[in-house]
Amino acid sequence: MKWLLACALGLAILAGTASSNTAFVLRPRWFGGKPGWIGTAVLAIALAGGLALGFTNTAVPTASPVKPGPQPSQIRGLPNCAKRLNLPTPQGFTAYVGYESTTCIATWYTSFGLNQAYSRYTGALRAAHWTVTEGKTGGRTAALRGPACGTASVAPASVTAKAQVVVEVVTYPCQATPSK
Repeated sequence: MKWLLACALGLAILAGTASSNTAFVLRPRWFGGKPGWIGTAVLAIALAGGLALGFTNTAVPTASPVKPGPQPSQIRGLPNCAKRLNLPTPQGFTAYVGYESTTCIATWYTSFGLNQAYSRYTGALRAAHWTVTEGKTGGRTAALRGPACGTASVAPASVTAKAQVVVEVVTYPCQATPSK
């Protein structure tokens, strides 16, 4: 970038000193008149400003360090938050691992197929008085509303040799809807 500014300066000086009538002739005292001095002053100011900005600016912005928030604690099996929220563990599902903080994350594994695991788990949620809204993409996700809000998702995975599917439920406090 700085070399480009130097080239522009050289070109401006050459353009001011060259004669249009000959191939390349320097005019004596090209800056002698009032327009020449004004042009020289503007060029000097632009050059000084460009150099100052070129040396003080950096291409990579500096960022302030982000302070980490509270880390969730990992619990083997079903976390206490899932028990408080009455998240069910249907027959054939085994609680695997969970995380507890402002959000509650609980995972189960099962040997059922993907569709069967999804229908059994969402059925158990409905039986536990959760409102389950099927995902629009036709995938294996659902929105939840009950003692908390959240999502339930079912995905193929191999947690153990017997497991075919992992079910994960993520819950968080529901936002109050504004009244009219």
